[in-house]
Amino acid sequence: MQTDSTNRGGIVSLHEHSARHPSVTGGKGANLAELSRAGFAVPSAVCVTVGVYEQITAEESLSRLIDELTAVEAAGTDRMQELAGRIREEMTERELPAETQAGLVDLIDDNAAYAVRSSATAEDLPGASFAGQHDTFLHVRGVHAVSRAVVRCMASLFTDRAVSYRAARGIPHDEAAMAVVIQTMVPADASGVLFTADPSSGKRTVASIDATPGTGEGLVSGTVTGDHLLVDRRTGDIIESSAGHAGCAVHSCTGSGVLDAEQVDELCSCGGHIEELFAAPQDIEWSFAGDGLWILQSRPITTLFPLPEPQPEDEGLHVYYSWNHRQGMTEVMPPLVVDYWLMTISSVFDRLGLNPSSPMGTTAGGLVYLDLTALIRSPRLAPRLLAALEDFDMQAIPLLEQVMQRDPEELAGVSLLRGLSIRQTLGSAARFSFSALRSIGALLEGLVGSRYEYAARRSREWADDFGRRMRGRINAGDSVQERVDLSLRESSDFLLEALRPTLMLSNIWFFRALLGRLCPRGQEADFAALERGLGDNVTTTMMMELGDVAD
Repeated sequence: MQTDSTNRGGIVSLHEHSARHPSVTGGKGANLAELSRAGFAVPSAVCVTVGVYEQITAEESLSRLIDELTAVEAAGTDRMQELAGRIREEMTERELPAETQAGLVDLIDDNAAYAVRSSATAEDLPGASFAGQHDTFLHVRGVHAVSRAVVRCMASLFTDRAVSYRAARGIPHDEAAMAVVIQTMVPADASGVLFTADPSSGKRTVASIDATPGTGEGLVSGTVTGDHLLVDRRTGDIIESSAGHAGCAVHSCTGSGVLDAEQVDELCSCGGHIEELFAAPQDIEWSFAGDGLWILQSRPITTLFPLPEPQPEDEGLHVYYSWNHRQGMTEVMPPLVVDYWLMTISSVFDRLGLNPSSPMGTTAGGLVYLDLTALIRSPRLAPRLLAALEDFDMQAIPLLEQVMQRDPEELAGVSLLRGLSIRQTLGSAARFSFSALRSIGALLEGLVGSRYEYAARRSREWADDFGRRMRGRINAGDSVQERVDLSLRESSDFLLEALRPTLMLSNIWFFRALLGRLCPRGQEADFAALERGLGDNVTTTMMMELGDVAD
């Protein structure tokens, strides 16, 4: 294929600078152009650009149908599918513009076979892959067949799956467009897919390889089961292997496998370099032809859950507990709310005299997590953590116990203290002692103070009064930025001050233990019922009303 053209009827070579822009060549085309620029072995290719698609869809009947589709609500599945089907039908009846067909005549070798691949502007992005939702045609020969395959690829922008996928992610249909990559077919001995991170476990240090003889059409379409390998990227060791229809997963096994050990190493090494190029784990289609490795396409893996931010500086295993789920908030938090909780968690530990060697609070995927690694590592604190979880999160206990049974050397070497110098230790001890004395004082006040039935009401009155004073201090800020800063600082102070009335109410545990000693056994259900009936408690009232609704 001749690829030295700058632009022939809306066709560009992947070697051209403009080809690296998704707005010109779509996600797949732009990634291939970037790979080619970086020196990876990419089959010779050109791209029919987005401009050709826009020229076709600018015709009145098609433009009107796409506008109608865009106006349909995401829930209108039947109407979406009806309109998408009409758009596909109309598009496949169209011909490419005359100048584009003339460009193909100059570029296509009638004696060669080509892979014609869809390349949408909204695909192969970090948050949306559209994997397998648009058409690809292999072994296409001749200018006419290539031209028809290009049109069909453009029409596949409106497959039912692609339309539903865009609607679910809020991508307007009239803002999506399609380019088409035309690649010389590689006479492949073996082909497959490489994930530079294991999509099943989420491990970034494990590569996942699926391989099959030939071009791998069946593997990509899901009609053939290939050999499957999991490889430790740090050591090169094969962690797991299973044979597909081809036999054994590697030549070193009994039988004839698709890949040998050297090819596995080459794949993993190449995948690592591609991951570095795009700065994200990649889903890569590849082929071996003779002694050469060819890269057919690469896209981000969109199914991996994000890593915690900030990421730990060490390489040890960290154990995170979802603060979101503990609070019953399973959806993503707004950034300011995430910042609030991270600041609050850090402030609480600091005021208690604890300065963790690794941040206790972190965020991933818009959720807030607590790093429990230091607690899990401690022989004294780990049992206390599990005992505390018995009261509110029994499901987490078996999972944490599994982690605790692993080799302790796997866990990150973090602690609740930042350092062990005399000055740091004395400072931490002083702050912790002050907090402990306040806590003991609040507990004693709750035991000997006012009548029990007034405690919850007085606690609410205190909180309301503190809140009014806090709002006054916040509103005194001169600017929005200053008021936001004051809000965060005051909220942190409120949380710490609120511990006092909360601890006053902790006398419930003292009386609960006393009742357990005085009363005969078998009264656990009665005690539990009694504990749920605290009057004037917002959470109790809310749950009772929710129970009524459920009934």
